[in-house]
Amino acid sequence: MRSAEELIDSIVNSARIPSGRRRQEIQRELRAHVEDFVATGPGWVRSSDLREIRSETEPPLSAWSGTWTNGYRRITFTTPGGGQLHIAGANEWHGANDVAHDGEFEGTVAPSGKLTLFGNFLEANDNDRCGGMNVRFRGIWRRAAK
Repeated sequence: MRSAEELIDSIVNSARIPSGRRRQEIQRELRAHVEDFVATGPGWVRSSDLREIRSETEPPLSAWSGTWTNGYRRITFTTPGGGQLHIAGANEWHGANDVAHDGEFEGTVAPSGKLTLFGNFLEANDNDRCGGMNVRFRGIWRRAAK
């Protein structure tokens, strides 16, 4: 995560403000408004709005059940029995000039280290073989409302 100081530096540097008194004034003004923000992927969040979520080391299979979303991407878990999870996912990647690639997966597996539960959040990693160029399933997913 990037600090508020790094945010201020990136703003001042991208504006190409030369060093000296004016640059210091602008930095001081930005500090008064930025407070304590940290970078979280594509955006900035106030540090006071963040809280720790501990991972579940051995969650019951029922904890995985349901649909998980990450933007328009979806992963669905069901429990067919026998200590297994049935997982199905679909995703699209959109590039320039309306180019789209899609990828999906489906299978029945035992939970592994590629998936970690954090309450209503899921951290997933993939093997980069989900069918479409640039299509990925890694990232943080949120449990969808029922």
